Amino acid sequence: MGRIRKENEHWGQRTIDIDILTYDNQIIKKDNITIPHPLMHLRAFVLVPMLEVKADLVHPVFNKTISELHDELENPEEVFLYGTINPDDIKNN
Repeated sequence: MGRIRKENEHWGQRTIDIDILTYDNQIIKKDNITIPHPLMHLRAFVLVPMLEVKADLVHPVFNKTISELHDELENPEEVFLYGTINPDDIKNN
């Protein structure tokens, strides 16, 4: 994949980074994994794609749908459902 992880760098590049967001309706808390992902409800870049796939999926910890969690975001960032915004309307940073 072309990326080489540096030793002792927790948030740096990884060979591959896969986050397991949910698994059925299970709540799993172990030393090496937490499902559902503990921060997914705070991240628009996670919730917006999930809106397209399964907006009515219920988060097993908060007992709210993905749509409800998205509506409650304090900082929704500039993440939009595909086809719902004109790319020319997005401000360049």
